[in-house]
Amino acid sequence: MAVARVHKPSRLSAERVPLLKAAHPGKRAPGGAFASLTFMQRRLAEKWLWKFTRRWGNDLPPWRRGILTAVAKRLALNPPGPGFGRRLHGAHGGKVSGQRAKARAAARELERV
Repeated sequence: MAVARVHKPSRLSAERVPLLKAAHPGKRAPGGAFASLTFMQRRLAEKWLWKFTRRWGNDLPPWRRGILTAVAKRLALNPPGPGFGRRLHGAHGGKVSGQRAKARAAARELERV
């Protein structure tokens, strides 16, 4: 018994265009990405987004802008507390102190030889 194969258009085929358009309507939120935020939250989110986009410069494809917009919105809704910076600096400080201890131990080994 023969199995019927389903026709699957090639990756670059013109037949895929209507299928792709149906799968991704491309609708954006009315009023922008920050429309659901309060005025102060919106200003804070725009500030974060400006900071992120300035850092990337001209290398900002739409997918990256979407990610940065979502991160800016998250930071506006849930701003990091004061412990956030301390945790980051603590992790960095622990790593650095470990590297220094390793370097001191290596220097002692060289002195012995």
